[in-house]
Amino acid sequence: MRFNYHNTQAGNLIHVHTRISEDDEKIVYRWIEVFTTYEDLQVHLDNEPVQAHVQKLVDGYLCAPIEVIVYCDWTEEQKELLRQIPGISLTFAPLINGYFR
Repeated sequence: MRFNYHNTQAGNLIHVHTRISEDDEKIVYRWIEVFTTYEDLQVHLDNEPVQAHVQKLVDGYLCAPIEVIVYCDWTEEQKELLRQIPGISLTFAPLINGYFR
């Protein structure tokens, strides 16, 4: 049974999971998630099923590290808190043009 994140994470506006490529040794997936606010992302990260899922991935289920690129206009303090998530290579894309609502 799949966990319905939408029921527990109202600020998660978009959750898309796609298969990017596959060969005999690996499958590459991409997730795209959009959150209403920084606080909504924090709710997502604090969600027990999400924490359990990430822990399984970090514990060696994957053949490569988890790479996360965050597109945001958050403060450096907010970014630093996210950089401390163990097992995830997290970078922030520079906002050159655009806006977030």
